[in-house]
Amino acid sequence: MGVDVHFFTDINNGPEETMKALNTIGAENITFLPPDYYAPEYSRISFSYKDENRMISFHGNSGAGYIGLPSHMLSLSAWGSAVEILEKLASMFGGVLDRNDCNTGNAELFQIPGHGSMRWMMEQYYAKNENTPSNYEEDLANFIKYCEKRK
Repeated sequence: MGVDVHFFTDINNGPEETMKALNTIGAENITFLPPDYYAPEYSRISFSYKDENRMISFHGNSGAGYIGLPSHMLSLSAWGSAVEILEKLASMFGGVLDRNDCNTGNAELFQIPGHGSMRWMMEQYYAKNENTPSNYEEDLANFIKYCEKRK
């Protein structure tokens, strides 16, 4: 098992949206590899970026975390342009980017206005579950820590 770059994003940003975003950032030869029978939440997206042949592992609804916040996790092996690629997706979608899944303290929150931002996701969770956040900033910090611990 090697070092990976992880990106946690809103559950509405599925494989189709990810493929469109990859196309927007200049990826080519984008191919969706569907899940198999034994792992219905796991799929892959192969593509070329610059001179690299890459494969994103797409873990559907994998970031439930301590507050039950649904999110997808995208994972890339941490070599070449991995951080650059996922930073660009994070800037488009919003979410939490963990540049190195073997270390803590390097996750970064990417906020975008409106739908898709972590604040929006958490507000939707609170509204749906009729919970009042005790401390939004503390909950968000805990979710970022949760994302860093995923291996």
